[in-house]
Amino acid sequence: MFKDYNLNTNTFTKSYSLTGSSAAPNVDSFTDFKGATPVMSSYPANGTVYRFIPVATSIGETTIAEQFNVYPTVTNQSIHVDYTQSTRTIVDIYTTSGQLAKSISIEKGENTIDISALANGNYLLNVSNAEGKASFKFIKY
Repeated sequence: MFKDYNLNTNTFTKSYSLTGSSAAPNVDSFTDFKGATPVMSSYPANGTVYRFIPVATSIGETTIAEQFNVYPTVTNQSIHVDYTQSTRTIVDIYTTSGQLAKSISIEKGENTIDISALANGNYLLNVSNAEGKASFKFIKY
Protein backbone atom coordinates (compact mmCIF):
# COMPACT_ATOMS: atom_id res chain seq x y z
CA MET A 1 0.00 0.00 0.00
CA PHE A 2 1.41 3.40 -0.93
CA LYS A 3 0.64 6.53 1.04
CA ASP A 4 1.09 10.27 0.52
CA TYR A 5 1.12 10.41 -3.29
CA ASN A 6 2.40 13.76 -4.57
CA LEU A 7 0.72 14.69 -7.88
CA ASN A 8 3.32 17.38 -8.66
CA THR A 9 6.30 15.04 -8.54
CA ASN A 10 4.54 11.70 -9.17
CA THR A 11 6.09 10.17 -6.08
CA PHE A 12 4.99 8.32 -2.99
CA THR A 13 6.65 9.23 0.28
CA LYS A 14 5.69 6.06 2.14
CA SER A 15 5.09 2.41 1.37
CA TYR A 16 3.62 -0.26 3.63
CA SER A 17 3.83 -3.98 2.88
CA LEU A 18 0.86 -5.78 4.38
CA THR A 19 0.31 -9.43 5.26
CA GLY A 20 -2.78 -11.25 6.48
CA SER A 21 -6.29 -10.77 5.18
CA SER A 22 -8.20 -7.64 4.23
CA ALA A 23 -10.24 -8.07 7.41
CA ALA A 24 -7.15 -8.35 9.62
CA PRO A 25 -4.11 -6.83 7.86
CA ASN A 26 -0.68 -6.70 9.52
CA VAL A 27 2.11 -4.28 8.60
CA ASP A 28 5.00 -6.42 7.37
CA SER A 29 7.41 -3.61 6.52
CA PHE A 30 7.58 0.15 5.99
CA THR A 31 9.65 2.15 3.50
CA ASP A 32 10.17 5.91 3.53
CA PHE A 33 10.73 7.25 0.00
CA LYS A 34 11.52 10.88 0.87
CA GLY A 35 13.97 12.16 -1.71
CA ALA A 36 13.60 9.08 -3.93
CA THR A 37 13.15 9.32 -7.68
CA PRO A 38 9.62 8.89 -9.09
CA VAL A 39 8.55 5.29 -9.45
CA MET A 40 5.09 5.73 -11.02
CA SER A 41 3.69 8.26 -13.44
CA SER A 42 -0.01 7.72 -12.66
CA TYR A 43 -2.43 5.76 -10.53
CA PRO A 44 -2.79 2.11 -11.55
CA ALA A 45 -6.06 0.88 -13.07
CA ASN A 46 -8.59 -0.68 -10.72
CA GLY A 47 -7.66 -4.27 -9.87
CA THR A 48 -4.01 -3.85 -10.93
CA VAL A 49 -1.49 -5.04 -8.39
CA TYR A 50 2.14 -3.88 -8.52
CA ARG A 51 4.89 -5.40 -6.43
CA PHE A 52 8.01 -3.34 -5.90
CA ILE A 53 11.09 -5.02 -4.56
CA PRO A 54 13.70 -2.57 -3.30
CA VAL A 55 17.28 -3.39 -4.19
CA ALA A 56 20.14 -1.98 -2.15
CA THR A 57 22.67 -0.42 -4.50
CA SER A 58 25.00 0.93 -1.84
CA ILE A 59 25.59 0.77 1.86
CA GLY A 60 27.93 3.74 2.07
CA GLU A 61 31.01 1.95 0.80
CA THR A 62 32.31 1.14 -2.64
CA THR A 63 33.01 -2.42 -3.73
CA ILE A 64 36.28 -2.94 -5.51
CA ALA A 65 35.71 -6.59 -6.46
CA GLU A 66 36.20 -5.91 -10.17
CA GLN A 67 39.83 -4.92 -9.45
CA PHE A 68 40.65 -8.47 -8.30
CA ASN A 69 40.80 -11.99 -9.67
CA VAL A 70 41.01 -14.43 -6.76
CA TYR A 71 41.65 -18.12 -7.54
CA PRO A 72 41.38 -21.03 -6.95
CA THR A 73 38.36 -21.15 -4.68
CA VAL A 74 39.27 -24.64 -3.43
CA THR A 75 42.93 -25.14 -2.57
CA ASN A 76 45.37 -26.55 -0.03
CA GLN A 77 48.56 -24.54 -0.65
CA SER A 78 48.02 -21.00 -1.92
CA ILE A 79 45.55 -18.41 -3.13
CA HIS A 80 46.38 -16.21 -6.11
CA VAL A 81 45.20 -12.61 -6.09
CA ASP A 82 45.62 -10.72 -9.35
CA TYR A 83 45.24 -7.00 -8.68
CA THR A 84 44.75 -4.45 -11.48
CA GLN A 85 45.27 -1.18 -9.56
CA SER A 86 48.32 0.41 -7.98
CA THR A 87 46.76 1.41 -4.63
CA ARG A 88 48.26 -0.35 -1.60
CA THR A 89 45.78 -3.03 -0.53
CA ILE A 90 45.41 -5.04 2.66
CA VAL A 91 44.26 -8.66 2.45
CA ASP A 92 42.72 -10.16 5.60
CA ILE A 93 41.75 -13.82 5.77
CA TYR A 94 39.07 -14.71 8.33
CA THR A 95 37.71 -18.03 9.56
CA THR A 96 33.97 -18.62 9.48
CA SER A 97 33.93 -17.87 13.21
CA GLY A 98 35.31 -14.38 12.51
CA GLN A 99 38.88 -14.89 13.71
CA LEU A 100 41.64 -13.20 11.74
CA ALA A 101 43.80 -16.03 10.34
CA LYS A 102 46.22 -14.00 8.21
CA SER A 103 46.81 -10.40 7.12
CA ILE A 104 49.16 -9.19 4.39
CA SER A 105 49.67 -6.24 2.07
CA ILE A 106 49.64 -6.75 -1.72
CA GLU A 107 50.72 -4.67 -4.69
CA LYS A 108 49.57 -4.40 -8.32
CA GLY A 109 50.01 -7.58 -10.35
CA GLU A 110 50.02 -11.26 -9.45
CA ASN A 111 50.21 -12.01 -5.74
CA THR A 112 50.43 -15.47 -4.16
CA ILE A 113 49.31 -15.97 -0.57
CA ASP A 114 50.58 -19.10 1.20
CA ILE A 115 47.73 -20.69 3.14
CA SER A 116 49.31 -24.10 3.78
CA ALA A 117 49.58 -23.38 7.54
CA LEU A 118 45.84 -22.66 7.86
CA ALA A 119 43.51 -25.36 9.18
CA ASN A 120 41.15 -27.02 6.72
CA GLY A 121 37.84 -25.19 6.37
CA ASN A 122 35.96 -22.27 4.81
CA TYR A 123 37.53 -18.82 4.78
CA LEU A 124 36.65 -15.28 3.83
CA LEU A 125 39.30 -13.22 2.05
CA ASN A 126 38.65 -9.49 2.55
CA VAL A 127 40.51 -6.88 0.52
CA SER A 128 40.44 -3.19 1.40
CA ASN A 129 42.13 -0.03 0.24
CA ALA A 130 41.41 3.68 -0.02
CA GLU A 131 38.87 3.02 -2.81
CA GLY A 132 36.66 0.49 -0.96
CA LYS A 133 36.27 -3.11 0.13
CA ALA A 134 35.48 -6.53 -1.35
CA SER A 135 35.13 -10.08 -0.05
CA PHE A 136 35.82 -13.48 -1.60
CA LYS A 137 35.23 -16.99 -0.26
CA PHE A 138 37.55 -19.97 -0.52
CA ILE A 139 37.94 -23.46 0.92
CA LYS A 140 41.22 -24.83 2.33
CA TYR A 141 41.43 -28.65 2.30
